[in-house]
Amino acid sequence: HSTLVPTKHAAMDVSGTGQLAIGIDLGTSYSSVGIYRRGKFEIIANGAGNHRIPSCVAFTDKTRLVGDDAVGQADLDPTNAVCEVKRALGGTAATRMRVQFRGETKQCHPEEICGVLLGSLKTMAERKLGQRVGAAVVTVPAGFTDGQRQAMLDAAAIAGISVLRLVNEPTAAAISYGINKRLVGEQWVLVCSLGGGYLDVSILTVYNGVFEVKATSGDNELGGTDFDDRLVSHFGKEFGEKFGVDVGGSKQALRKLRKACEQAKRTLSYTSRATIEIEDLLEGHPFSTVLTRELFEDLCRDLFERIMLHVEMALRRARKDRFAIHEIMLVGESSRMPRVQIMLSEFFDRRSLASSINSDEAVVVGASIAAAILSGEKSPELQDILWLDVVPRSIALDCGEDAAPRILISRNSTVPIKVRHRVRNFRETQLLYEGESAIVGDNVLLGRLKIEGNFGEELEDVGLLFSTDTNGILQAVVEGNIELKATLDKGRLERFEIDRIVYEHKKILLETEKGPEEEEKEQQIEKEQIAVLPVSSSGESDELAGTWDRFSEWLHCICIVTFDLELGQAMELIYPKHVTLTEQEKMNICYLAFPDSNSGCMGDSQFHIRLRVSPGSESSGLRREHADFNCHCMPVHRADPGHFWGFVYFRQIKDATLKRGYFQKSLVLLSRLPFVNLFYEICALIAPSFFASGEPTLEAVCDNICHWPSLMAGENLSLHLLGSIYEISIPKQNYKSLTTADKVNRESTTPPGSQTQIIASIHEIDIFKSLQFFLPHIHLLWELVLTGEPIVVTGTSPTDCAHMVQSLMSLISPLSYCAESRPYFTIHDTEFKEFTQNKHGHPSIILGVTNPFFAKTLQHWPHTIRLQDSAESQALLKQKQAVISGGVNVTNSGAEAAATLSKLSKIKQITNKLLDSSPGVYTQYKPFISKDKAFLKKILLGMKTERPPSVQSALLRRHLLELTQSFMIPLERYLASLMPLQKDISPFKSAPQPNPFKQEDFLATLEECGPQLTSSCKGDWEGLYKRFFASPNFKGWYETRHYELQQTLQALHMQTLSESNLAEWVKGKHEVEIVDMILRLKQKLTLCGSTQMAALPVQLNTKDTREQLLRHLDSMKRCLPDDLKQILNNI
Repeated sequence: HSTLVPTKHAAMDVSGTGQLAIGIDLGTSYSSVGIYRRGKFEIIANGAGNHRIPSCVAFTDKTRLVGDDAVGQADLDPTNAVCEVKRALGGTAATRMRVQFRGETKQCHPEEICGVLLGSLKTMAERKLGQRVGAAVVTVPAGFTDGQRQAMLDAAAIAGISVLRLVNEPTAAAISYGINKRLVGEQWVLVCSLGGGYLDVSILTVYNGVFEVKATSGDNELGGTDFDDRLVSHFGKEFGEKFGVDVGGSKQALRKLRKACEQAKRTLSYTSRATIEIEDLLEGHPFSTVLTRELFEDLCRDLFERIMLHVEMALRRARKDRFAIHEIMLVGESSRMPRVQIMLSEFFDRRSLASSINSDEAVVVGASIAAAILSGEKSPELQDILWLDVVPRSIALDCGEDAAPRILISRNSTVPIKVRHRVRNFRETQLLYEGESAIVGDNVLLGRLKIEGNFGEELEDVGLLFSTDTNGILQAVVEGNIELKATLDKGRLERFEIDRIVYEHKKILLETEKGPEEEEKEQQIEKEQIAVLPVSSSGESDELAGTWDRFSEWLHCICIVTFDLELGQAMELIYPKHVTLTEQEKMNICYLAFPDSNSGCMGDSQFHIRLRVSPGSESSGLRREHADFNCHCMPVHRADPGHFWGFVYFRQIKDATLKRGYFQKSLVLLSRLPFVNLFYEICALIAPSFFASGEPTLEAVCDNICHWPSLMAGENLSLHLLGSIYEISIPKQNYKSLTTADKVNRESTTPPGSQTQIIASIHEIDIFKSLQFFLPHIHLLWELVLTGEPIVVTGTSPTDCAHMVQSLMSLISPLSYCAESRPYFTIHDTEFKEFTQNKHGHPSIILGVTNPFFAKTLQHWPHTIRLQDSAESQALLKQKQAVISGGVNVTNSGAEAAATLSKLSKIKQITNKLLDSSPGVYTQYKPFISKDKAFLKKILLGMKTERPPSVQSALLRRHLLELTQSFMIPLERYLASLMPLQKDISPFKSAPQPNPFKQEDFLATLEECGPQLTSSCKGDWEGLYKRFFASPNFKGWYETRHYELQQTLQALHMQTLSESNLAEWVKGKHEVEIVDMILRLKQKLTLCGSTQMAALPVQLNTKDTREQLLRHLDSMKRCLPDDLKQILNNI
């Protein structure tokens, strides 16, 4: 029993902070909250004085309602109200409720709705108690599955509640019953909990303050709601037979009928008949009928029988007969039904039921007592109380198709519990189930267990430790092998999803508290702040030139981060001043804008970062200009829809005038555009000027950028900035080189005295600089990046790490790298746990880190690249230059460099606990394809002969480009074969869809047209494709190309429709068919003018096609009567 006694630390966590712990009963139909302190418990009432609030959340155009207000709104608009959400908990992560909120369609997870209810109960308690509440005990049905329990914890996290314990509802009721009872000896208690959505029957023993559950049984689909359903079905049928109208077609009518039936059911608890009267149920028809207790019990006879079935089941599982039970408790909002009370009393030889407690309040009272115990309440009544719960279902491991599941933890085992098991098929995903059936499919899937790490060839089996904690939630870990990690995927909400929901809820609460007057004031201030800059002379042809909208095409904002002795890194300035960032975004930028203290970066240094845009923020979506740009540019140049790119210029120099002794400040350019090369150049121009002149530099920079040309692919663009001019060109997807005349024209418009710099590539960097030490294994790195493997790059400076991460991402160009990447990452990042402690295994990401802490945290990552110390690298370079300038033989120095290269690029196996800290590649990955030795010999020879780095980088890029193209051409060829034939495109049917991509069919084509025909690299190309199919890179490529195919088919269908003879087709057609054709033509006209259609490679004369479609539309309308014409004109 000692394992369940609250520890001193648990008590201090709550009481030590001055926060109280409350008890919450989140019911299917009604919820309540209570507190126990100083020997007394209190059930807290809301503002209207009600101790129970309906478990209902409603959404309107302006606000979100909870409880009684939500029920009233649900009567008016049932579509946008969510009731009885508790039953939806524990479904898949895709389970969502769709509602209209503030004019937009919102999809809510059940955990989100439960989080709103829990948050409302927490607020009720805080208002009553006058202080903050941070912790709670939350009750759940005893029959809740592992997934449902985890979902309840997620809901509590959304509500900002730290859950001390999940307590089963029957156990909580038993605690409330036994708290003030002076029981002699061991007492056997049967608790039957019948609520709005669940039935639980538990048998406990109570002895000297210890409440020990012996057995439990129940039904997760039996509660008051099911009794209401029977009445609604019966009277809905009666109404339909009487008036010939189906009630089921109207949600509002169903809501009215359900509410009346529920009230009638409650009335039958104290009388033998009840009247149901509804003035206008549907289409003006009133409904009036009488419900007798006999009719009700007859309609629900099988439901009552199921209750008694579980009572008998619980007794059998406890191995007791009915005469051994001392007390019978009946709790829950549906327990007042006379039939239930009579059945239980008769089953136990007409014994009376426990009547010392209120059946509606027993659970919340027990939860409040449990919360007081776990938070360190010192009341003498609570000193010896302890409760022991059980596992409601057996937990088993699937052993394959031919064998029954292997039971790991038997039902009714006391929690917490640990069991050990060894598995032989550890390379496969293990399926865990909850249930008692020998047929796997009849049980509840608990999760998928995956074991990852270094297996080795001699490993025969893996030892696993399965443990169920006091909340009834299962965990699994590997025992006896630190190189392996067990990940149990239960399909629950990810941490970032919970964070997003929490942020949205806080925003809604803040807006609700502000009120309309304060909102109007804020909007007025924003309008005054967002001043429009003077329009340039070219404003006639470019409406956005000279405005902040043009600035936002290129940059989101400029941030200045400084060091404060008390706060650490702090945001000094955001420019333009009207731009807002969320607190999470500010915090991430502040930490990422400074190198780690161990980096020792003195002077000026540059690097870049990538951080997630906060969901729900003002900048969470892409601007229209960015969306249009993405349709025309190369994939690697597209604006990032979910992330900011930050380009950092950091300066750290000694300054005796400052208290700290050092000047430390960073300038950060924040943008959605991944133009790494361009923004490095721009940042290097802006930052020194800012450090010298201050804020006027930022004003001048913003004014310059506001007059830049629009973001456009396929054009030469001149960017004027602080007296310099940057000439750039952003390639189109089907890019043709600009003519010499174009270039001359550009040069002739350059103002005199300006410094012009031509940037050959806005995106590409010198990859040879980072990869030169790893050239012998460049093909291995290409495979790792191509297949989206998790890679961590460790170095001593953020500059080196960011450059290496960007170089790795460039290895598969022109294929876009679609997995996650963080060029520079710190332990303070809000995504630290998500990336380093992901329960689903290592994410597909390339991380650049400099903090030594990561060496231990990420030691189980499968692939690590350790960079050479930047200081050592520079020293070696200087030494080498000195040797060369001194007349020493170049060949010898080249040989030394090659020897150093060989030492650094050696692949190192991670086989012991003490990780090697020397530079190199650490992996156990076995490449599918062989090296191109001829190319390696050529580029290594270039290092010996001092070939210019720019040439080396170009050679490396060309080789990798050819390798990637050899890999992608078979995929592109197969994808093109999925296009339907031209003859299958009919103007009188919907546009056809591309045929599905079948991996087996594609792999079958490799023998005749695989990459082995064009690439000098040999090996298992088929195995590499199979691994590629599971990567985010394949998903991103396929989704993009599939969308392009769909748009191409739409364009071809549009052209076919415009060229068809609709005048002949319309003869003999019904009005409905003609209207359908008109709507189809309208849809095609909308599509015809879209940016996506203009970016397609299909040869389509948009103007002629549009005119022809308009003629078809007019001729179609002439065939319709005037009333239909008017309706269609308004659509």
